[in-house]
Amino acid sequence: MLTLDRLPNEVLHGIASFLHKKYDLAALSRTNRHCYNITSPILWKHEAKSDRPGALHWAVEHGDINVFNKALEAGVQPSRMAYAHKPKSRIDPRYKWWNYHSSYYDDPEWRLDNDDASVDLDSSYVLHDHCNCFEGGCDDGIFNDCSWEPIHVAASKGRIDMIEILLEKGASVDAFSWGLCLCRPHLPIDAFSDSRAVEEEELEDLHGGGWTPLHIAICHGQVEAAKYLLKRGASSIIYQGIDFELDATAWRDDEVTRDSSRFRLTAMHHAAKHNQLELLQFLLDEGHQDTVNAEGPFMGTPLFQAIWYGHWDTVVPWLLKNGADIDTRLIETRLTPLMMACFSRRFDDASRLIDLGASVTTLSVHQFSILHLILGPGQLRFDEYGETQEPEKPTSSVSEAEIIEKFIAHGFPVNAREALLGMTPLMVASASCNLPAMKALIAGGADINALDHDGLTALARIGEAAEGTAISGLYDAGSMLLEAGAVLKDSMEDLTPLNVICSRRCETYASRDWEEQHAKLAKLLIERGADPNEKGISISRPFTEAVIHSNYTLARAILESGGRPEPNDIEDLLSKSAKDMYDDGKTEFIVNLDFAKHEMTGPSDAFLVRLIQTALNEQLWTRAADLIKVVQTPKEMRKGLVHRCLLNGSLTGDDPSTLVQTLLDLGESPNELWDDEPPIYYSLKSGYCWRSTPVLVNAGADIDMPTKAMPDGAFMYSINQGYQSQSLQMLAKHPNVLCDRPERLHRECWASVIRWDHGMQPPRRRNTDAPDVPYLYWNIAHHLMGAGLRTDVTLDDGREVKSIVEQAVPTDYTLGLVEQKVLEKFDIPYEEPVYPSDHEDSSYDEEDEDEYGVLGEMLSNDGDESDGLDDYDSQLDGDDDDYDEDDDEDGGMPIPMPLLFGFYM
Repeated sequence: MLTLDRLPNEVLHGIASFLHKKYDLAALSRTNRHCYNITSPILWKHEAKSDRPGALHWAVEHGDINVFNKALEAGVQPSRMAYAHKPKSRIDPRYKWWNYHSSYYDDPEWRLDNDDASVDLDSSYVLHDHCNCFEGGCDDGIFNDCSWEPIHVAASKGRIDMIEILLEKGASVDAFSWGLCLCRPHLPIDAFSDSRAVEEEELEDLHGGGWTPLHIAICHGQVEAAKYLLKRGASSIIYQGIDFELDATAWRDDEVTRDSSRFRLTAMHHAAKHNQLELLQFLLDEGHQDTVNAEGPFMGTPLFQAIWYGHWDTVVPWLLKNGADIDTRLIETRLTPLMMACFSRRFDDASRLIDLGASVTTLSVHQFSILHLILGPGQLRFDEYGETQEPEKPTSSVSEAEIIEKFIAHGFPVNAREALLGMTPLMVASASCNLPAMKALIAGGADINALDHDGLTALARIGEAAEGTAISGLYDAGSMLLEAGAVLKDSMEDLTPLNVICSRRCETYASRDWEEQHAKLAKLLIERGADPNEKGISISRPFTEAVIHSNYTLARAILESGGRPEPNDIEDLLSKSAKDMYDDGKTEFIVNLDFAKHEMTGPSDAFLVRLIQTALNEQLWTRAADLIKVVQTPKEMRKGLVHRCLLNGSLTGDDPSTLVQTLLDLGESPNELWDDEPPIYYSLKSGYCWRSTPVLVNAGADIDMPTKAMPDGAFMYSINQGYQSQSLQMLAKHPNVLCDRPERLHRECWASVIRWDHGMQPPRRRNTDAPDVPYLYWNIAHHLMGAGLRTDVTLDDGREVKSIVEQAVPTDYTLGLVEQKVLEKFDIPYEEPVYPSDHEDSSYDEEDEDEYGVLGEMLSNDGDESDGLDDYDSQLDGDDDDYDEDDDEDGGMPIPMPLLFGFYM
């Protein structure tokens, strides 16, 4: 019998030549040695023509010099590019890997909890002809369009032998890459998080350039490879490609013009970052860099890197010894290393820098001093859910107050002003109620009564930027400034601190402590001599200003301290609030004031009645209720008002329930008919039924009164109309409402809580041919049964309720306590269902991930055949097991990547 290996070589060669897929060629080559010798040259020829990463990248990745040489000999380009939608997962085990597509990016379910289980194909490349979003840019993040060449991978592994061969074959020593490491072309984002000159989005956008092989060697700790690349002519500029322009005014005060047109990040920057002292010395001794003060925007000099990453015992002293400028500044923000250490709360580092001679007087962009950067708001921050959280600050043995004292002792100008608002450090600290900083500044000679550009002092600025718990220091901060000699009139325009705090708005989300602290501060200012009736340049007196800005606790404190509104202020405030849909409680506060106690004349009854009519015309029901509570309203004005506010609703969306409650308290009947219907009917039909209905029910509304629209009463009307929430509200007041009711009403109740649905299966498993099955509103059924709903009822179609309930018992989840109580009342036994686990009967199985995931997509033979030779298949993944020649005769044996391209060489 003629076997495959006995065919003439020409026939075998012809068969192999007609195979267009590398997968098929690889399968043929695995049959035996003879077929391998015939097929291997053809396979390598196809590999050389392919634009996929293939054998060369695999060889560099796994350090296989034989396959590496064979690929280059076959004509594979040494600069062949590999692309990926995610960085290489071998870089750092700290990181978890997930698909970087924007639609998945924020979904934690796509993240892998175990780095060892990360998808890291050898090589981990995504074939972009299988990803139709690549050309449009599928990722918004910094790792969009990850790409690299073999020389980058060789540099990351320190394979100088491979680097040498690649360079001789024509690879570029300065080729760009992205995603082979996690480095970014700037200092960490947290180094700029508090800077007013740099936005986080601006830093995130800095990914348009690329890292060279020299950088890859440095960041992977391959010092010898880095030296070799430099000897072979690698540029010391390790990152290029981003056009960058600065605001010309950002450093207009500099004497030297800076070249900010492009990033210039050098090998020294990242050698300093990674504590590679040997490489730093090599760069300087061999003349690859002639200065240790090379700088780039957002990256600074190598000294910035060494300080930020804490190399105080190695790189920092070496850089200073070789001429590093300790007061150099970032091009964009004009920050010095000392400034950067301070506003990032690294006070230990700041203290070291001062001891090394760093200047404490240098100013950043917009004339911000060191203290302007580290003081100010930010005592508490808000997370993505709006909850307050303490900021994470580096642990430092030096406190903020201690570093301030050290600045002042070394010549810091304690009254330095920034250019934007003219604020001194004391004003900034006062604005955020930073008590320790204020104490240190005052002790250091800060001018207590200095004026900023707006004519305000530290006392007038107090607490304006405080957040969270910092506001609790408002009163103490005021006391500290007053004890230090703060005056109560700040400028020639008589803008006093009392005027200022009364003009602040107490937002609805502000804590109660905000109001209390401002009230205590107002009393303190008045006790120290502030006039509670002095307007200054404000439009109104302090009391009126406080009410206008919804600071009612503060307004009450001013009243108690002798402050009074002007004669017409009360009427003006009420007139405006009667037409204001967002009253914030002004009307209620004003009308409830004890005018007699404070020796004031209150508004007349006639005036208030006119305001009530205005509020009713504007459909501001809450405002009208506030006024009706304090003035005797004509009976004709109240007649039919309950029905009117429920029937018409409000164009402003004002809830009528407060007005309804007020009118009922004044004696209006909850059962008075209007067009033959009681108020509860209009309540059930209104948009605010969930609030007005319990008001009426608790006031004695008759829920059994038959009317034209509700022949069986309000309760059965709510049942039949599907107003289940309102039914439960009525049940709370009338727990036995269904006792002694005719069977017809019991049937209607059961009909209202049963819904017939098609199949009632999860969407993934839905069978469109399944019969209709009942769905029971278990909670409402439980409450109705507690109110006397009978269980021995037959529906109008003749079906018994008990049999329907039995059908409604779900089989794909376990019933809760309420549902089980319903079954108990029917004497229906219940057993927990047995249903498939999450891994059974599912459209996705983790064991099939390779078949249906990225790998399966690569290896599928069912795809488009038009790409001919370029499928990336299993022979590029390989297996690390050794190949056994005895298995040749068995045929069909999968062999690893090295043997596929390197056997019988």
